Amino acid sequence: MTAVSCPHEHPHSFAPSEELAQRQADRDDLWDFWNEGELRADVVERYEVDSVVVDRRVGDLVVDEDFASAGNGEEGGEALTLVPRFENEYFVVHSLIREDGTTT
Repeated sequence: MTAVSCPHEHPHSFAPSEELAQRQADRDDLWDFWNEGELRADVVERYEVDSVVVDRRVGDLVVDEDFASAGNGEEGGEALTLVPRFENEYFVVHSLIREDGTTT
């Protein structure tokens, strides 16, 4: 007897498909807003993001000092500051610093 494996027997993730779809939508929104010059603080907080890696090769916006120092907290939310930590011709890595000086 030959065993045939079904491609759905071994999922790539143990998270429910609805959760994976929400994560993808949140990631897409984060980058859409980022490339328009706005940080989605709600997404950053939901997933406890502490760094953002900007990929210049795909055309991600390299933020300026005004964006990086803007109070991006939502109504009643905490302000976040982006601090550049590393940069080369391909990537820029920013740390996210909370209002109280912490990262996640």
